[in-house]
Amino acid sequence: MDLAALVQQAEKKGNMATQEEIGGMSNLSAHIEEMIKQMARTRTSIRASNNTRTPRKLNNFIKGFNQRLQEQMKAKNGSAGGPDPETQQKLAGKMLIDGQKRQT
Repeated sequence: MDLAALVQQAEKKGNMATQEEIGGMSNLSAHIEEMIKQMARTRTSIRASNNTRTPRKLNNFIKGFNQRLQEQMKAKNGSAGGPDPETQQKLAGKMLIDGQKRQT
């Protein structure tokens, strides 16, 4: 299944995705970006630069899914002794970036 289809499925579910789905989409996105970088290093650089637009748009959707999931978790759990929402969001973003870095 491709990344666009996964994003579309999450959109149909009310623009929500589970943490596992978000992680999977982020991982797939990192692989796509790496492939585009490899294409850019070869003679297909013109096509590679054109292909970077779609992953960027899909990454924005993935970030939105993550943000909505964090908001949903906050509303569900309240402030039950965990980190404040701002810290949780920073941690989630860091995890997303770290996961993408590991793939490169």
